[in-house]
Amino acid sequence: MKRSFLFKMLGALCVFLFCSCGVDLEQKDTDSSSVEYGKLCINKGVDNKALWAEDLVYASVYVTGTGIAYELSELNIELDDGHGNFTIDKIPVGKNRVVTVKALNKYKAEVFDVVIRNIVDIKAGETNYVTVDWASTALGTVFSKLHDAGVDLATVSKADIENVIDSSVHSSLIDTNAIFTDYKAGKLKAKSNYVMTPATLSLECDKEGYIVQVCDPSSKVVDASSGSANVTNIAPGTWNVYLLDSTNKIVKQKSVQFTSGKTETVSFASIKDKIILHAYDWTHLYAWTGTNTELLGGWPGKAMTQEGSSKWYTYTLNVTKTNLVFNKGGSSQTDDLVQTAGEWWYKDNKWTNFNPEDSVPPVLSSFICSKSGTVAGEVELTVSASDNIALSRADIKVDGIQVASLNLSGTVAYQTYVWDTAYSANGTHDITCTVYDEAGLSSETKTVRLITKNENLPPVASITGSIAAGFGETKQYSASNSKDPNGTVVGYKWTVTGATIVEGTATSESIAVKAPETEGTFTVKLVVTDNEGKASDPTSITVNVKEKVSNDFREESIYFLMTARFYDGDPTNNSWCRADDKSGNREKNDYPWRGDFKGLIEKLDYIKALGFSAIWITPPVLNRSDFDFHGYHAWDMTKVDPRLESAGATYQDLINAAHEKGIKIIQDIVLNHSCRYGLKDFFEVKYWGDRDNQYWGKNSAINYYDEYNPNFEYDGISVEPNSGKSWYNGDLWQKEKPSLPWNPNLSDWGQQLGYNNENRPYYGCQWPTLKLFDPKKYHPEFLKNWEDETCQTGSIHEDCIDLNTESAVVQKYLIDAYTKYIEMGVDGFRIDTVKHVSRNTFNRRFLPAFKEAGGENFFMFGEVCTRVNEVWNKGVVPLSTPFYTWKERTNYSADDEAASHEAYAYEQGQGTNNQPTSDNHYLKGNNYHKPDYSKFSGMAVIDFPMHWNFSDANAAYGKRGDDKYYNDATWNVVYVDSHDYGPNTETRYGGGTDAWAENMTYMWTFRGIPCLYYGSEIEFQAGCPTDKGPSAPLESTGRAYFGDNIEGSVTATDFGEYTNASGAVATTLSKPLPKHLADLNKIRRAVPALQKGQYSNDGCNGNMAYKRRFTDSANGIDSFVLVTVSGGATFSGVPGGTYIDLVTGDSKKVSEGGTLTASCSGRGNARIYVLQNATAEEYGANKKIAGKSAYLK
Repeated sequence: MKRSFLFKMLGALCVFLFCSCGVDLEQKDTDSSSVEYGKLCINKGVDNKALWAEDLVYASVYVTGTGIAYELSELNIELDDGHGNFTIDKIPVGKNRVVTVKALNKYKAEVFDVVIRNIVDIKAGETNYVTVDWASTALGTVFSKLHDAGVDLATVSKADIENVIDSSVHSSLIDTNAIFTDYKAGKLKAKSNYVMTPATLSLECDKEGYIVQVCDPSSKVVDASSGSANVTNIAPGTWNVYLLDSTNKIVKQKSVQFTSGKTETVSFASIKDKIILHAYDWTHLYAWTGTNTELLGGWPGKAMTQEGSSKWYTYTLNVTKTNLVFNKGGSSQTDDLVQTAGEWWYKDNKWTNFNPEDSVPPVLSSFICSKSGTVAGEVELTVSASDNIALSRADIKVDGIQVASLNLSGTVAYQTYVWDTAYSANGTHDITCTVYDEAGLSSETKTVRLITKNENLPPVASITGSIAAGFGETKQYSASNSKDPNGTVVGYKWTVTGATIVEGTATSESIAVKAPETEGTFTVKLVVTDNEGKASDPTSITVNVKEKVSNDFREESIYFLMTARFYDGDPTNNSWCRADDKSGNREKNDYPWRGDFKGLIEKLDYIKALGFSAIWITPPVLNRSDFDFHGYHAWDMTKVDPRLESAGATYQDLINAAHEKGIKIIQDIVLNHSCRYGLKDFFEVKYWGDRDNQYWGKNSAINYYDEYNPNFEYDGISVEPNSGKSWYNGDLWQKEKPSLPWNPNLSDWGQQLGYNNENRPYYGCQWPTLKLFDPKKYHPEFLKNWEDETCQTGSIHEDCIDLNTESAVVQKYLIDAYTKYIEMGVDGFRIDTVKHVSRNTFNRRFLPAFKEAGGENFFMFGEVCTRVNEVWNKGVVPLSTPFYTWKERTNYSADDEAASHEAYAYEQGQGTNNQPTSDNHYLKGNNYHKPDYSKFSGMAVIDFPMHWNFSDANAAYGKRGDDKYYNDATWNVVYVDSHDYGPNTETRYGGGTDAWAENMTYMWTFRGIPCLYYGSEIEFQAGCPTDKGPSAPLESTGRAYFGDNIEGSVTATDFGEYTNASGAVATTLSKPLPKHLADLNKIRRAVPALQKGQYSNDGCNGNMAYKRRFTDSANGIDSFVLVTVSGGATFSGVPGGTYIDLVTGDSKKVSEGGTLTASCSGRGNARIYVLQNATAEEYGANKKIAGKSAYLK
């Protein structure tokens, strides 16, 4: 809910004359035949004194005086810029009629003390004019007091009163009470006796650039940009003090009682350099530092200062952290306590950051609905409340279910909530409101009863399923995402044209459809009905049916991005994380959840313009942790995180849109761990928590534990109304010790165990402790060593709890969850944290299951992360990168858990010298040989040894001798840096543009599938730490938001080709490395040997020189190429024929077994000579292709 804006009102709260707007107010208890009347017109005032009031919209006018039996009024007059226009007819004639004008806000509630007055004589038969403003208010107020005291105003001399009012000072500084008293006593004094000395405010604040306003009528707005300010000329009374930013938004506020002639001190600055302590019924303070230095002398310390006659005592320590004991002069004492900078109250063994003796509950002045009776559509519910110290929130419930929690602050607040009745069932509804203050006290509950009668809204049908199918392939289609806005979806009607439903029926929620055996299309149409029988509009998808051919992912190049940090297409799904205050993201206004699928869909043309044909996205499943934007802390692997989706831009929409552009989607998946809270509907853990705990609970500074709301389900994006948080945790803790079937030792449950690094006590089972996890579903220990078997049986981090992947129930959950995404049409999986799962489990369970769902050629590559430059991970074979590319070579127990231990022990016992090797990557002579994949696991890997050696291309090229340990190194995914690491660093690659160009040239021409991390095309965040977690703002890391660099538009006409680029994206695409990438991608797509070929450097005399060949006789493909990077080379013994360099267009003829010399200079430059034949002709490798890159020349 937005805070009310401030409106700068002229002190002359006034109205203009428009006779046609006259209002007839009869004097009903006086005989109208004997009373003469006049007409009153209230004029615009001239006092330009500034006053700040909230949303000044209305005014009410009251006329009183002797002989007027009751107060005449005209209420809720609508104002325009602080002015209204009206006339009041039939005011009884008389002398010294008092005219009172009160300001009202948009809720028609009185604005704090904004009341102005004047007096006027009403004469018969004419219009009587009066000006009401601050200049006249002291006079009018004295007459009002006299009238209230029963004085006949006709007998009072206006001149007598005016003579004792000093017109040179503001009316609010005139002591009207004293004038009234002295007049009654007949002892009026000189005017100087009735001028009150103004009060003064001394204010401190944290941030420069603020202004301060006391909401009284006499002081002025004061600049507080230096961090402090003095406001003078304040009228005595109780006024709100506002700290305002440059947009006049209230940053902080406080109600202050100002006394004539005195200075009140207010600090809006956070206390950082001292500790102000208040203790109830403790008279002495003993304090010492962590080094046992006594701060106040020996025991019992020093006597504290009593606060008035109360039982509160106070003392200020000029330190930022202390140990302390309150005592009574050495007799009774508290436990040892700890406190940090700030102001704190201690009572009944509890700390609070406010006075806990606030026993006055807040007042819910009004809870009003803009409509009554039977209503439809939107209604406006208005809350008006006040409190003696500070308001906290207003909870609004509909039929007992909370729908909103409005943030309130200060002593007086007004808020509005708009409830759309169209999204609730028709009938009678009770809407209640309860207001709470900072002490947790609640107001009475007020109820508004409405009868809603809306037209039944139709449901919305939605189909989830792939738009591509192979001949005879069975595809799953679901209606589970269909919604009904004011009811429930109860019926389904599927119509399939051109294919056959083979599972489910036409009225099932989901169906399986078998595609025809011939090329073409089929359509799937869906209509759903709601509980009132209303049908949705039909929705349909068209499925393209093509022969399912080998999907060789080596033909692709991969663009790797963090979806939430790439491009923001829909700001409405931007979300914060719990840790964003700590990280600094909130201060930077940088939502971690910022990019989304809508943004990615909008920027597919940018990625294609670079020449990439596949996109690897970070895990899209629903996450839950304090810092979960990256996707690796899964809470529900079966659901897509709504912080990434939008209307018309779901995950399915992204897959479909990418496929339409010829781009494949690789989904990052996690098999070994869940988030710290388990997995929704599979195993959910609750830790110890206590909402009343003084350090962590509702009255603590951190307010960590949210109140449980049984009517709220966490989905990452919805704000839980009680806490106001999307990262609500009320369902994740409990105070009572649980009874768990596996009977763990919970003797430490809720017991204080020590202090954290913020000097806050922590408790047993408060944080991830693995004994709370079902050992049938989770491994029961944390890993002990990154290079031993506990790496596969222990949790790697408290936010990554290790699943028992050898358990059949876990395997089923994971396989079922991720098979769904294969059915949606994803083209491959990048598998996270692979080495934390036994290879045997992969080979037995996960890889076969995913191949069955996605086809034998479904592409999978794993992150077998090592932190060494060698191929074998410190000699630990089962945790090394190439190990996972192989099948098992012996038999193990049928039980997966036993087998995983046996496999680890066996392979580690074989050692590095007895591991299988392969020549599948190696070109023997000049002839391609058929690879032997009989021992291939089915999973490729990220080439970590090459990655760590990518200080430059030469160092990476130097690791080629280890390629024999992979089943086929041509399937390795190769990158320079990523979301985790750079070469031998934890920073993004900062080697410079020339080095980047050389790395790219090498990756795009040597073996493996090239992959680029988002932004590296412009050296984005070069040299920055890749990942600092919540300890630094994301904008200072390698996970910064990239979208500003690709604003604008571009149309990709082909891979590496585009038109109509405008805005920032045009600038980005025109930079050297994007041009270089576009050329390299076009060259690689034109040469099958660069994609899938075996390689050799036999007969290649050059620094980085090699030859490659790929032959597929069945499909008529034969591709041979000679490559040299960043320098010249001589190639001897090559096949005879004509060679064309795709960089320069140079043509060379070579006899069989002859020599080709390639001249090349410049870092990142290359010569790429392709042997001309039918394949070269077909693929377009028969001419110069490079033309954009400044490096390829």
